[in-house]
Amino acid sequence: MEEFGRFLQAFSFAPPMIPVISNVHARPYLPEQLKTNLIEQIVRPVQWTESIRYLMGKAMQTFEELAPGNMLTLLIADIQRTATPLVIPDEPRLGAARPPPSRPVGLARHAQDSGPAPQPHRPTITPERLGSEAFKRDYGLRYAYVGGAMVKGIASKDMVVRMGKAGFLSFFGTGGLRLPDIEQNIQAIQHELPNGEPYGMNLLCNPMRPQTEMETVDLFLRYGIRHVEASAYMQITPALVKFRLSGLSQDARGTMTIANRVLAKVSRPEVAQLFLRPAPARIVKPLVDQHEITAEQAA
Repeated sequence: MEEFGRFLQAFSFAPPMIPVISNVHARPYLPEQLKTNLIEQIVRPVQWTESIRYLMGKAMQTFEELAPGNMLTLLIADIQRTATPLVIPDEPRLGAARPPPSRPVGLARHAQDSGPAPQPHRPTITPERLGSEAFKRDYGLRYAYVGGAMVKGIASKDMVVRMGKAGFLSFFGTGGLRLPDIEQNIQAIQHELPNGEPYGMNLLCNPMRPQTEMETVDLFLRYGIRHVEASAYMQITPALVKFRLSGLSQDARGTMTIANRVLAKVSRPEVAQLFLRPAPARIVKPLVDQHEITAEQAA
């Protein structure tokens, strides 16, 4: 967004000759806000339903899809069937010139001029609006939904990629796979999701082979995996602590950055409590002594 904003500074825009509805605000572009709208639409959600409702409120009945296929036409038909028009009081029809005021406009209006008060708009409930905003912000999601992992890649790389591109969080199932197979799938996922789309890898507790669990974490760290789904844990292990603490850092002002996130699958309250507590000192200290994490991360 910032780079595109700098790029646009070299250009000047004339006012639109026809009304164009902004993805960002679901309202017509204003000449003084053209650059701002173009920049913001890179990171802001597309207000698709609201845009169509706005046009419906302007008595627009005919929509023409200028692209291959009919996906948008079907979506519009569904919105026309299930949603109400968004009527904005005292706004001219699209394309109509705004009439000049007949007299100077002040900050206040007399009672006889006021007319009916505009009714507050009730936002449409959409999948994007459901769920925790903090959760979506932490994981960079469009939707507060998670696709859990299943062993041996049943939660496949293809599913992880499709969900990541759509703005969901999904975890690849690593249980029962050899490290080379896990690495190959990580490479494939990162090739398909190169722009920071959300995804994660499953980490399966392996009490019989703790070294395998640690080697899996080392593989994740080597490839910059930031999200792990922890499965089958009845106690906290060194591998799990290493992953979590390796992603901690502090800036000059003491602000902590948490890069590595653990989403724990738990079935008992006491296991959940283990995940919600700080990492056990009996595990942290050996990791520092073995130079697996830094003293600052341990602190």
